[in-house]
Amino acid sequence: MNLAANKEDIYQRIDRLTRERNALARQREQLRAIELQQLAEAFAAQLADAGLTVDEGIAALRPHTILRSGTNGGDIAHRDRTHSVIRPGPYVTAPKSAPRPAMDDVHIKAQDLLGRGAAAWLQSPHALLGGASPLDMASTARGKHKVMALLDAYANA
Repeated sequence: MNLAANKEDIYQRIDRLTRERNALARQREQLRAIELQQLAEAFAAQLADAGLTVDEGIAALRPHTILRSGTNGGDIAHRDRTHSVIRPGPYVTAPKSAPRPAMDDVHIKAQDLLGRGAAAWLQSPHALLGGASPLDMASTARGKHKVMALLDAYANA
């Protein structure tokens, strides 16, 4: 075999491998699109089950994304992975001089999931609760159901 034939064979292999790589990249993007659609549908269903809207869910996700410069110079959104792991902690208690308040389901579940951050979370406005705090929302049966569903979503995340 001469040098020109070897060179032509190498170029043909490069072309074939390039086509295969491009086909695999297209297939990967199609699969990612399908996976994203399935995740979006499941998220929308969970929100609906909790009595929340998709817009409320999107608003609640905004703090979990940041913009950073991509390798191609454009901005890409990605999940902020700097949050700490949520670990169960001791139950929130009142100071020894005050009587200990009774803890209901919402307090107990929040404490189990959020640990020391439970008290602050329960008192802070939340986008998925229409800007109301979980404690305010839990004052009605329907609101309590929404708060418990939100805590369930945190537990399953």
